[in-house]
Amino acid sequence: MFLLYIQKAGETFGVTSTRDIFEKAIEALPDKQARNISIKYADLETKLGEVDRARAIYAYASQFCDPRVFFSFLFSFLFSFLFFIKKSLFPTKS
Repeated sequence: MFLLYIQKAGETFGVTSTRDIFEKAIEALPDKQARNISIKYADLETKLGEVDRARAIYAYASQFCDPRVFFSFLFSFLFSFLFFIKKSLFPTKS
C-alpha cells in the first residue's frame, strides 16, 4: 500500500516529496516490511546523490536486521559505505 502511495506521490509532486512517506512507512510497518522499505529508501537517496542520508537510513534499518540472516541487507549496506568512501577520496570535478 505504501509503495503505491510513494509511486503516485513521486509522479505527482516529485521524487523528493516521497521522503516523508518513506519515513512514515518505516515507522508504521512491521520489521520485515520496514527493512524492505528502508532499502528502497536508501537506494533512492543514493540515486539522488545523498549518500550521507542513505548511510543514515541503513544504520537505522540495521537495528531490526540480523546480518547473519539478511545477507542481502548487509551487502547493500556495505556497497553504500564503499561508494561513500570512493566519493570522499575521489571527488568528481565540477
